[in-house]
Amino acid sequence: MRRLAHERAGELRLIEDPEMRANRLCECNVVAQVEAVAANPFVRDAWRKGQSLTVHGWVYSIQDGLLRDLEVSVSAPSRAPRRTP
Repeated sequence: MRRLAHERAGELRLIEDPEMRANRLCECNVVAQVEAVAANPFVRDAWRKGQSLTVHGWVYSIQDGLLRDLEVSVSAPSRAPRRTP
């Protein structure tokens, strides 16, 4: 997460509220994890074999108890998310 915070330092610096900044970093981390799972050789192999597999990018808020879809789901290698959600 430190690497991600460093990569996103410019964007995060613009968010004054510490809680909102932490939430944004969490969202960025979820997107990065979706990218990592979508790049996993086992996942790629499943897609290559035509198996149905979708990686979802969701984040849960302890504050309000809601699960939010970050709309970065991947169901094929060609649908991998971009770095910025």
